[in-house]
Amino acid sequence: MIQRQFELLGKGGCYFFCLWKLARDITGTYKDPYRLYVEAIDKGFLTEDCWVQDPAKLMELATEQLRWTVFHAPPEYQPAQGEYEILRYEWKTPTGQLAHFVLPDWDPYGDSLTRRYGRIVSKRILRRV
Repeated sequence: MIQRQFELLGKGGCYFFCLWKLARDITGTYKDPYRLYVEAIDKGFLTEDCWVQDPAKLMELATEQLRWTVFHAPPEYQPAQGEYEILRYEWKTPTGQLAHFVLPDWDPYGDSLTRRYGRIVSKRILRRV
């Protein structure tokens, strides 16, 4: 079972890993991503295949700070002070369209082709309220 979970994290966990990394950068503390994954599933914030059901609640869990909000914004949106952005890229290939989430200075995949050849189609903007 754990091998399957790691496979699911690797295949579809880019948004989850961006939230995890952002939380780590904000708090300065390391939280084990696998434990966060399991806990977020148990609380209903994330599905087993890494679909983020409630990014604000996942940020609260990851940062141990309450009152996060997340909204979608267009690619040209410039974050205000105190806001953090996660970029959503899309890349149309001959076999279909791919999507991938990254931080402006960090790609959870390392160097994804979707980021390299795709374009930013939207942003997820996070802030505490």
